[in-house]
Amino acid sequence: MQGINYNWFGEGILFADDDIYSHMLLEKIFQRTGAKLFHAHNGHEAIDIMKKSGHEINVAIIDIIMPGLNGYEVAYLIDKNFPDVSLIAYTADTVSLDIEKCRQCGFIKLLTKPTLPNRILSEINNLMTVKNKL
Repeated sequence: MQGINYNWFGEGILFADDDIYSHMLLEKIFQRTGAKLFHAHNGHEAIDIMKKSGHEINVAIIDIIMPGLNGYEVAYLIDKNFPDVSLIAYTADTVSLDIEKCRQCGFIKLLTKPTLPNRILSEINNLMTVKNKL
């Protein structure tokens, strides 16, 4: 992950995924950005974290297939209650993925697993840059 250095101090990123290896990968990817990373292992936990820390979170990266609430449901609830949070769908299941449903639930980006670390960083940086310009 050489190259561009990102400075996201004061920014919060929620990562909701039931796969522990995805959490470890994202932790590694974001460790040098200065962002505060919030981890949720299922949909209900993601909503609980948003209720407790929602105003600290700027971006939510959400797996579509999770136990309990799925990613569509989580995105809908976050978008409804925290409209300033940028939502990114993060999934390996592109076969059954419903792009229109993603849009309706509030997702503004889609990243497929596996995704190169530099692409994840670049996409989030684009969202942070746009947010900071508004």
